[in-house]
Amino acid sequence: MRSPLRRLAAALSVTTVVAAGAVTAALPATASPQTAAAAACTTSLDLPGRLSLDRPLQQVRIAANDRCGVDRVSFEIRGGLAGPASFYFDLTESKYARWDVPGTAAPGVYTAYSGTPGYVPTSSVVKYGSKISFRADRILDEPLLDPDYVTAEACAAYYNGSRATYLPWRDHRIVLENTDSQGRFRYLTTVRTGADGCAVVYFPNKYSGTYRATSYETNKIFSRTSQPEFVGGLYGA
Repeated sequence: MRSPLRRLAAALSVTTVVAAGAVTAALPATASPQTAAAAACTTSLDLPGRLSLDRPLQQVRIAANDRCGVDRVSFEIRGGLAGPASFYFDLTESKYARWDVPGTAAPGVYTAYSGTPGYVPTSSVVKYGSKISFRADRILDEPLLDPDYVTAEACAAYYNGSRATYLPWRDHRIVLENTDSQGRFRYLTTVRTGADGCAVVYFPNKYSGTYRATSYETNKIFSRTSQPEFVGGLYGA
């Protein structure tokens, strides 16, 4: 019969083996140099994250990025309603190309595809461009206007690709902001433009501050934020 001391020693031995096995299983495997090199092999096409359609033809400089050591690579940019735009790069000569995007292109997400090993997809969000003008002032020489109020006017327009021009952004929301005592912009109000793409608003504020306007972004048109406008306080306030 085994003594109590021997049984204890055997139990400790089993526990040690199990624990060591658990520790060994938790250790991550070390990647071989070949595996690490394969993981680092990537090929992609540099596209702008956002592309604004604001003219009849947008010429965009794009670049091929290769970390696989290939001399030649090809890509297709797909999106919208038109067929794909194809690009072939001889990297021994140049990695750059020009992507011609007409102003009539359909808004959406355009993605670059390739059959090259290590290919990583890249995308560009394409929408129509917009403009916004803004002015804010305290009118002191108009008897019908209370000088305790600030008068602000915001006008928005968007690019129409089929007409190749900017048109008033009618019935569209614009957010107005002004600065607090710390100089940080805060929400003031939301206005809606009229048939001329403009909105006028009056609000009480006898203190000095800086104002700005931002148009709402849609699924087809990018938003824009105006230049800030400083308005002095009433009687030095």
